[in-house]
Amino acid sequence: MALQPSRNCLAWGVLTLALAGCAPEEAQRPVRPSDTGTSASTSTTSSTSTATGTPTGTETTPAWDCSALASPPLTRTDLAGLYAAEDFAFDDQGHLITVYQSTMFQQEYPPGDSTPFAPLDGSAGGPASLRMLQDGDIVYANVDTATLYRVTFSGTSTPIHSGLSYPMGIDIHIDGFVYLSDLAGLLRIDPNTGDTEVLTSPTLFNFPNGLTFSADYRTLYFGTSDSIMALPMDEAGYPEGPPTLFAAATDFGDFLGMAVDACDNVYAIWDGDKLLRWTADGQGPEMLLELDQDAWMSNLQFGSGVGGWQADHLYVTDRSISNPGYYELNVGVGDKPR
Repeated sequence: MALQPSRNCLAWGVLTLALAGCAPEEAQRPVRPSDTGTSASTSTTSSTSTATGTPTGTETTPAWDCSALASPPLTRTDLAGLYAAEDFAFDDQGHLITVYQSTMFQQEYPPGDSTPFAPLDGSAGGPASLRMLQDGDIVYANVDTATLYRVTFSGTSTPIHSGLSYPMGIDIHIDGFVYLSDLAGLLRIDPNTGDTEVLTSPTLFNFPNGLTFSADYRTLYFGTSDSIMALPMDEAGYPEGPPTLFAAATDFGDFLGMAVDACDNVYAIWDGDKLLRWTADGQGPEMLLELDQDAWMSNLQFGSGVGGWQADHLYVTDRSISNPGYYELNVGVGDKPR
């Protein structure tokens, strides 16, 4: 959840991080289509979700060529006609899922249609922190109602967990559990039962915002108001040591939305008008996109590879009043395994 960011000059000190390694309706859901991009060869894998207790299916996953990573400046396309929201997700049917006022929408790649998908609780500014689960359902956190919801393929919304303090960043572990950065700490939530564990004390981080797992899910990155922290994780998705500093800003601002690609490069939005990237060995940052101070970029995700949303492109939402919409950036590699 990003507040209107401040505008300050940017200076950096970067530390190198040593990573551990570079229901009935559901039964009718189609298997997620394979990636349609041309930048990667493919390999077939099958996995089982601990959270759902059911196989996620045998799917085609990209084997990205890390040497194809695009260098800045990146090729950028402005996507008009889409509802820009605090956060967004891609489903497995070729839509971008976003929120406008108190409704969740399915948006086709422009100039496609935007279709109302599900009514939401709370005010227009409450819904945030969206992601797709491995079975195609959508989860989102609502600041107004302090609740995490699950939205089915048909648009039915069900509360999963209530009593959140102030949810901000979100990512889905490879085992299917939902991870939220909240003022109460780092939360691990079972999307089926709502069972919730507090994994870290809120005192470990200074106002945590965006979060994202590394490509091997053994590191969890947190964006805060003054740094990016790296938390080592064990195979079961629990912290196995204290957080370390990955990157520090020497001026006040906010690290907002974050992502990690399949080659372990780390992406973060700084202060709403800059998109930065660190290499797999912690070097950087590179300036991938810099906008004027009217910009309000808040979150980013890699495309699904379905319906025109290219899997090796990064999509960024901009909530600025002057130019609300999305940016599409050609990165050259795609998302980490999901």
